Amino acid sequence: MAKNSAFIQLDGTKKLYVSSRQENSRLYYTSNFDDIANGVRGAGEKLLFRNTDALNQLSIEGQFIDDIYLKDGYLMWEDAVVGDCVTMEIILPANQPMPKPERDGNYDLIDGVLVENTTNTGSYIKYPVDIVVDRFVNKALILGTNTTGLMMISSDTAKIPNIFKIKMTVDSPTGNVNLNLVVILETYRETTV
Repeated sequence: MAKNSAFIQLDGTKKLYVSSRQENSRLYYTSNFDDIANGVRGAGEKLLFRNTDALNQLSIEGQFIDDIYLKDGYLMWEDAVVGDCVTMEIILPANQPMPKPERDGNYDLIDGVLVENTTNTGSYIKYPVDIVVDRFVNKALILGTNTTGLMMISSDTAKIPNIFKIKMTVDSPTGNVNLNLVVILETYRETTV
C-alpha cells in the first residue's frame, strides 16, 4: 500500500502527500543483488556489464533476501554501437514452488510438505526450467556513451517477492568488446542492512 501523509503548511492549509513508497519501507538504491547464500544484503552479483570477451550476449541474474518494491532504474553505458540493447525480466526459478489459486498445479502442501499431485489439481506448481513471468524492459536500444544515465521512471512500484530472480541481459550483435554498462535500481525494502 502506498504511503499517504497529511501535513499542515505554514499558512495553515492541510496538504496530502502521496508517495509510491510502501508502508514500513525505506528507499534503497543499489547496483548489487543480495548474497542469498550468506544472507548479506547488497553483497551479491554486481549490475555491471563489461564485454571484454566480445560476446554477443551477457546476462546477470540475482535475487533479494526480502521482498522488494521495484520503482525506477537507471542505465549508464559507454561505447555502445548500433544494435546493442538491454532487456530486464522477472524470473521464477526452476523448481521453485509457486501458489496456484486456480488449483491446476502439480503439487499440494500437506502437513507442511510439498507432495506431487499427478492430477494437475494442486495448489502449487513447480516448473523444471526458469519461467519469465514479466519483461519490464524489452530490447531497449543503447548507442554511443551516456554517463549521465538514462532514467527509467515510473509513478508505480512493482512488488518482487523474494522467490523471484531479476535477470538483465545485454545483447551486442557485433560482440562489441568496448561496451560497458552499469545498472542502478531504485527500490523500497523494509531492511537495508
